[in-house]
Amino acid sequence: MAVDDPLEALQRELDELNEPGTANKAVLSALSSLPLPWPFNATVERIKDRIQSDEYERIRAMIQTIKDVLSNHEEILEHLQQSESPEQFAARVEAAQRLLVDGGRKASVTRSMERVKRIGLILANGIVQRERIDEDDIEELMRVARELTDLDVFYLRELVQMQGGAVRASGRIERYQAYRRWEDQRWPTRKLGEIESACNKLEGYGLVSKIPPPNNINIMADMPNSYMLLPKGLHFVDLLTESSED
Repeated sequence: MAVDDPLEALQRELDELNEPGTANKAVLSALSSLPLPWPFNATVERIKDRIQSDEYERIRAMIQTIKDVLSNHEEILEHLQQSESPEQFAARVEAAQRLLVDGGRKASVTRSMERVKRIGLILANGIVQRERIDEDDIEELMRVARELTDLDVFYLRELVQMQGGAVRASGRIERYQAYRRWEDQRWPTRKLGEIESACNKLEGYGLVSKIPPPNNINIMADMPNSYMLLPKGLHFVDLLTESSED
């Protein structure tokens, strides 16, 4: 890259990694202290090696994702370096390094490699935004990326397809407009429970909001809930783009 690479510090730390995470060390310590009979007494060292190897590979996968994304953003990074003062750009690099360390911690304890990749996408796209890096915002969205399943993200993307244009243009979508677009989607009846579960989870993270039913609906009516996209949900999906062309 033509600009200072904030990945180098974390990569050096990764190459020197020889200890599992704090939580895993506690598990290993507890296992080691138990008087386990054969054949379990020979298992602890293999568990330790596997934990260390898995952590290493997850962090490497996150770093590779970040490198792939930043390689598509070289022009943006060069523009930022030229347009910002040396102090501003140095602050950006320092913020990126702090987020990389935090992202590495999150990735190391994330089971799904797809979620690890999402952490990397959010981090990489977050640090090249033209405005000043909001570390709290990126840290929070990386945490959300750890918790959402592939299915949760699928339905969030569906909602962005339906309502994202209005949210992007006005900062919000009107309730009735959101309701009509949700109804026009014609969700498969057999999927309604799955959709409800995913959207309830998305609502818990502030990505979507449940739409109150119309006033003319009888309270006894068996009517499935509908949902509207919130700006945070659109922002989350925007940060999951894999290249500048997406």
